[in-house]
Amino acid sequence: METRDVSSNAVGGEALPMVGEAIAQDAAMGEVIRAVCQPERTMFSSAHPLMKESFERKLFYAGQPIFREGQAGHEAFVVQKGCVQILKKDALGKDVVLAELHDRALFGEMALIDDNPRSASARAQCDTVCLVIKENDFKERLAATSPWIRALMRILVSNVRTANAMVALLRAADAIPAGPAVPQQS
Repeated sequence: METRDVSSNAVGGEALPMVGEAIAQDAAMGEVIRAVCQPERTMFSSAHPLMKESFERKLFYAGQPIFREGQAGHEAFVVQKGCVQILKKDALGKDVVLAELHDRALFGEMALIDDNPRSASARAQCDTVCLVIKENDFKERLAATSPWIRALMRILVSNVRTANAMVALLRAADAIPAGPAVPQQS
């Protein structure tokens, strides 16, 4: 990986390392940056070296659950071909669609990152083939990243879990009929 001397970035005569440079040198972040800059070589495209590894593939039929909210997570998935709905139960117990995922989308990773139960359910919307990333493989690769990146990922997962819960609450509130209008006092 190419590096650059940052000693010219001085404030008050002292050289300060550029945070962005330090992050870009981290292998995991570098992978993310390359994926954003080269979408044709994203981590889950067939052109990416990671896809040359052998992954178990699972077929899910339309309407078949892949996992359920509240279950322990021991696998993450990549949609190879098909479509998957991510669903969360609202306060009324109804399914709220949080996302519809298509080819090369990763899902189910949050439970592997923070060791908490699944925050939502996943269901095949059509016949779908997924690559399966086993927990041990995922955690082995995660352990190889910097502690800073691992901490950042846990924070991001926590934020997504909170946002998903808020979306389900807001959608449930939209489904509850409004009560009688309160007359305004003059």
